[in-house]
Amino acid sequence: MAVPMARKLANPILQAIRDAGDSASINEIADRVIQNLGISDTDASEPQGDGSRTKLEYQLAWARTVLNRYGLITNSTRGVWVLTSEGQKKPSLADHEVRQAFRDYRGTKRGGAERDERRWRRCQR
Repeated sequence: MAVPMARKLANPILQAIRDAGDSASINEIADRVIQNLGISDTDASEPQGDGSRTKLEYQLAWARTVLNRYGLITNSTRGVWVLTSEGQKKPSLADHEVRQAFRDYRGTKRGGAERDERRWRRCQR
């Protein structure tokens, strides 16, 4: 299996953190996602451009960032991610919720505080 894009990693990340007891390091998350999705060692170690990161690490980082902004996970200490109370209530995101979370993230990067406020209101529903 090739490395999935960040949108396809959102639910596997939530599951990996849940499986680890609602808190997991970046490496624990990556290991569980690799195992759960059956990503080969070759695909998991494929480099991202000229940098030191792999494509998988890069996509996982984007997915964690969006899940953080969506209010489902938080970075409790450096390199450790935990489910928020909202994340604990939500076993997974529907496809449309994942798409919306990523759209909203892109929108807040371009549109500022008012889009961010609308996103948080939608998240609270």
